[in-house]
Amino acid sequence: MKNIFCFLALTVVLSFSSFAQYRSLMSANGDGRILSPVFSQNRFTGGLSAAYSSSNVHNALNPASYADATLTALEVGTSLESGSYTFRDSVMSSGGLGINHFSVLLPLTVGKSGLGFGFHKNTSANYGITSRNTDPRFGGFDYIQSGNGNLYHGFVGTGIRFSKLKLGASVLFNFGNISRDEDIRFPDSVNLPKIRNRSNTSQFGVSYNLGAQYEISVNKTDQIILGGYFQGSLSNSGTAGILNQNVYTLNSSTRTITLQDTTMDVDVVSASRYGVGVSYLIKRAMMVGAEFSGMNLNNFKNSLDTFQPKNAWSFNLGLEYRPSLNRENDGRKYFNRVTYRIGAQIGKNEQSVDGSVNEFTAMAGATFPTFTRSIGYITTGFEFQQRNNMGMQKISESVFTFRLILTFADKWFIRSKFD
Repeated sequence: MKNIFCFLALTVVLSFSSFAQYRSLMSANGDGRILSPVFSQNRFTGGLSAAYSSSNVHNALNPASYADATLTALEVGTSLESGSYTFRDSVMSSGGLGINHFSVLLPLTVGKSGLGFGFHKNTSANYGITSRNTDPRFGGFDYIQSGNGNLYHGFVGTGIRFSKLKLGASVLFNFGNISRDEDIRFPDSVNLPKIRNRSNTSQFGVSYNLGAQYEISVNKTDQIILGGYFQGSLSNSGTAGILNQNVYTLNSSTRTITLQDTTMDVDVVSASRYGVGVSYLIKRAMMVGAEFSGMNLNNFKNSLDTFQPKNAWSFNLGLEYRPSLNRENDGRKYFNRVTYRIGAQIGKNEQSVDGSVNEFTAMAGATFPTFTRSIGYITTGFEFQQRNNMGMQKISESVFTFRLILTFADKWFIRSKFD
């Protein structure tokens, strides 16, 4: 157990270290590319969360599911992204590798109440683009835009069961830093300076998440779960360091004139999320589900297309199969103890300029039990996503992502009962 906690401590440190990030022009906005808050194993069931519940899966988007926790589960997730993006008539490729989340789920009273906490990456910014323009007074000039950084969600919450009704609530802490550079160069004139604009924005905010699930028994082995969640912002603030300079280069010497060097409060993106869904459990082994989710954004701005959409939505479908939970299957066989998942999403994300559908994702994965007590489960899976912004700049992306999740599960911190 000591080795496990040392490994997890190292994971937390590495999560905030520099990794190669996927370059995406979709991240050229106020907060970067908004990532899915579904980070655990249920991500491969189409990202179902509202009516999804499993005893050792950390479904943070609906904390009501924490009530079903039976073991203490410590989880670490990583991803490898590879894809290509199209901007106007150019096609470029990129890749990235990093740690996405760390979470802990533990039962307070087994099967009746649970506690969950951890953090996950909420947005990612990594982009760079140079456009050539012409001015009748100065001739040609280059406009160079770039950005880098991440925002994170830390969270802690609990879920409680009241017979067939489960209720949950959590508090989220939003934090992180994103830097942006905008430079103008005049390659046709040696007398004009390079105009350098730098901004470095740090954010901190507090949000809340409320969730509920209700179970309806169809027969002894089949069950319907209805669920929903709502996530809202309590406060969100940002502080930006602004640096504007003129840089003169003459005869291999450089002279810099600072026009502005200050720190100011800025408006940052705040978001609310909601989701409603239904799941059907067949013989306790197979789950099929559907969900509709939405997101409302304020102060969202894009640097490449001037627009400010406020609503995003998605429709999710997913299937999960656990053969060992069906009494007709032999639970001693290894592949009957594997959990299989598949799902898909379609919808409109925050980048849709004209309001039409602009994102599709397909995913599949499996959770494998291990033969040691050090690691409880290993989950692997992939996603394929296509998205575009439907804007004047004609940005589109195709991304393939491989994910690996390690789950350490045991009866830690559970009070033993004695006769």
